[in-house]
Amino acid sequence: MPDKGKISGRLTGLIVLFAAFAILIYLQYRLRYFTWDDSYITFRHALNMARGFGPVYNPGELADGITNYLLALILAGGIKCGIDPLHAAKWLGIISAWGTLFLTWHFARIRMQLSPLFAGITAICLASSGMFSVESVGGLETSFFTLLVLFILLIISFAPGEEIPPAGIGLAGFLSGLAMLTRPDAAFFVFVVLVLLFDKKDLKGSLKRFAFYLVPMLVIFLPYFIRHWMIFGYPFPNSYYAKKMMTSDLLVRGSNRLTSNLLDIGAIWIVVFIAILGMIRASSREKREKYQNKHVIFALAAFVVARWLFILLSGGPWMGWGRFLVPVLPEFYLLVVGIFHMVWRETARTVWIRALVLLFAACIVFINWNHAGKHLLHEDNPSLHLDRIHIPLGIALGDILGPNESISFDDAGALPYSGDIINIDPAGLCDRHIAHLPGEFNIKTDPEYIINRRPTVIILNSIYPYPEFNPQSPIDKAIMTYPSFSEEYDFILAFEAWSQYNLWLFARKDVAADVKASLMGHPKLVHLFGVARD
Repeated sequence: MPDKGKISGRLTGLIVLFAAFAILIYLQYRLRYFTWDDSYITFRHALNMARGFGPVYNPGELADGITNYLLALILAGGIKCGIDPLHAAKWLGIISAWGTLFLTWHFARIRMQLSPLFAGITAICLASSGMFSVESVGGLETSFFTLLVLFILLIISFAPGEEIPPAGIGLAGFLSGLAMLTRPDAAFFVFVVLVLLFDKKDLKGSLKRFAFYLVPMLVIFLPYFIRHWMIFGYPFPNSYYAKKMMTSDLLVRGSNRLTSNLLDIGAIWIVVFIAILGMIRASSREKREKYQNKHVIFALAAFVVARWLFILLSGGPWMGWGRFLVPVLPEFYLLVVGIFHMVWRETARTVWIRALVLLFAACIVFINWNHAGKHLLHEDNPSLHLDRIHIPLGIALGDILGPNESISFDDAGALPYSGDIINIDPAGLCDRHIAHLPGEFNIKTDPEYIINRRPTVIILNSIYPYPEFNPQSPIDKAIMTYPSFSEEYDFILAFEAWSQYNLWLFARKDVAADVKASLMGHPKLVHLFGVARD
C-alpha cells in the first residue's frame, strides 16, 4: 500500500513548486519592458564582434567595456543569424531563471533532502524576489550566471567521504570555465570549490580532484585571458581599471550596498526568525535524530560569503538594486530554509517549527512583493522607459551625424547603440584613457581629452529640468565647468526624461544650429516636443 502521507506531501510540494513558477512568470511578464542601459553596452560589443571588429565598444579603439564576454559571444552568434540581441538576451535570462528555480527546488530535495513542503517554500521565496525577476529580463548576464553557479554547487556538494565521480568534477570545471567567461569574479567561487574538494586526510586524492576540476576550466578560460592581454595590453576588462577594485572607498561603498541589499530581502526578519528557531532548539531537550547534511549547509554558506566578499571589495553594483547579490540568492534561501529543516529534524517540536517556517515564507513573500512593487514596478523607473527618450534620440542622432562624427554621453548603452554612433564615455567604463586615470570611478574624467576629440554633441545629465542645470554626477559638473567647454559648445536642447533625470544637449558651435534644426524636425522625436526645451 502506498503511503498516503508521502503522496500527500509530494503533491503539496508540487503544488507549491507550480505556484512558485506562476509567481516568477507573472513578475517577469510585469517587468518585460525593464532593460538595463548597460545591457546595450553588451549588445554594442556583440554587434562589433559580428561585424568583425572584435569585442570593442567603438570600432578601432582598444577598449572592452564588458565583463560578460560569453554573453556577448552568444549574442554575436545570434546577430549573425539575424536574431535581435535584445530579444535573445531577454529570453536567455528568462529561461535561465526558470532553470534556476527548478534547480533550487531539485537541490533542496536531492542534496539537502528537504521535505516537499520545505523545498517548495525555498522556491516560493526565490520566485517572489523582485531582484531575481528583474535580472532575468534586464538583458544582462546575471540570470545565466546564477544558473551556472547553482549548477556547479549541485555537482560538488557531496557528503564527506562520498567520492565525487571524476566526470562530475570535470563537468563542474567546465561550468566554472563558462562562469569565468560570463563574469571573471566567478574566481571567488572557484576558490570555494577548491576548498570543498580538499581533504587533508587524502592529499593525493585532493590533488587528483584539483586536476580534474582545474584542467577543463583553464582550457576554456585561459585562451580568452591570454588573447585579451595580448590584444588590449592589460589582463582584466576595462571596467576593472575604471572602478579600481579593493580600495578603501569601494570597501565603504560595498558595505553600504551589501547592507542595503540584505535589508531589501528581509535580512532583519531572517535574523529574528533564526533567533526564535535557536530558542526553540535550546528549549527542546528531546532530540529526534542527527542532521546528516550539515556539509551542504557549509557549502551553501561558503558560496554566499564568497559573493558577499566580492560585493565588499568591488563596491557593489553601480546601477543599484541587487545585481551582484542575485547570483547567490538561491543559495541564500536554501541556506536559511536548510537551517529551519535542520532544527526541525533534530528537535521534537515539529509543529512549532512547521508553523514558524510557514510564517517565515509569508513574511519573505510580503517583503519581496513590496520591494518589487515599490521599486521595480514603479512608473518612474528609468529602466522601464529607455524607449521614451534614449532610443529615439539615439536613432535621430545616428541619422543626422556622419559616420566619423561622435558624441559624448556617460549613459553609454541604449542611446549610442540605437544610433550606432561613436561614443566617448566620460565615465571611462568604455574608454581606455579615462579608465586608467587615477581617481575614483564616477568622479574621475578628462574634459580636455573629451573636448579635444571634438564630439559633435555632448550630452550631460541634470537633476533639475531646464533652465536650472544641476549635474547628476561630478563628471557632468567637471565637463560643464571646464573653461573651453563654453567656448566650443552651445546649448541646443533639454529633454525632461523622468523625475530628477534630464538630458541637456550641447553641440559644437560650428554645427549647433544645423544639429538643433535636424533634431527638432526628426520624426522619431515628435512625441518629445512636449518635454523638450530650447
